[in-house]
Amino acid sequence: MTTPVDTPATATPAPSSAVLRRTLVAAVAITVVIVCASFVLSFSVLWDLATMAGLPHELSWMWPVVVDGTILQATISVVALAPYDDQRRGRRFFWGVLAVSALISVASNALHAFVAADAALPPALAAAIATVAPISLLAATHGIAVLSRLRVQTPDLVVVAGADVLAADPVLPEEEPTPVPAAEPTAEQVADEPPADGKHSAPEPETSDNWRRVAAEMERQQLTTRPFDEVTKILQLRYELELSKTQIARELALHHSTVGRVLDASASVLRPHSTAGFEGPRPSRVRKDPAAGVLSAVR
Repeated sequence: MTTPVDTPATATPAPSSAVLRRTLVAAVAITVVIVCASFVLSFSVLWDLATMAGLPHELSWMWPVVVDGTILQATISVVALAPYDDQRRGRRFFWGVLAVSALISVASNALHAFVAADAALPPALAAAIATVAPISLLAATHGIAVLSRLRVQTPDLVVVAGADVLAADPVLPEEEPTPVPAAEPTAEQVADEPPADGKHSAPEPETSDNWRRVAAEMERQQLTTRPFDEVTKILQLRYELELSKTQIARELALHHSTVGRVLDASASVLRPHSTAGFEGPRPSRVRKDPAAGVLSAVR
């Protein structure tokens, strides 16, 4: 006698896609602010350094655009080429550009802190503070490039335990029903349909048994790794109902390539076996049950 045991179903809670999307948007927004602030600080220092180097003041602003702009461009290019295995040379090139431009930006900011006449801090400390902006620009640019490639996906709800669990004695698996032999043909049937060779032939087994034997032979020969019942169903739908591979795949919720591999594997079993003493049916002659001709070979 079975005794029902009530156990509440538990599930792992997952944040909604809206929460994940808002979190991603907030992270991107904060990173953009950091990029802008770092760029402005580094831009002003490099502009002043270019002016001190003798470039005209109205043109020296282009120097930080070249240096820090190259950092932005190289970082985005490295992230964009990451999924492509055939672009390794391109990624190495942009990594080199990124390393050189970042080194120039950091060194220029540190140099400006050393040569600035109005620095109130020791030169070493001023140089260390000045390098924060270009380093932050490099890190934030890489971060925003990575975040922009993310796609929010709603996680599935994982059920840990069922609502009702029955504590019962172990149930033995059901045995497959023994196929009932077909009835012997009556005298009228024999008179109406005389055999061509003058001998009475035994009735063929049921079609489902035919496909079961073919599937069993395929399993014995290790022609497929698909489940036994699934292979049987594919053969029945193909050769009895004459469905296409696409229709079979839709009916059984499989990929059409899986159905094609099973049918290709069954060809060696359905092929006529001359050594079995029985000439199996050929596709051009028998359409409904090509498995019946190989029963003598797979029994």
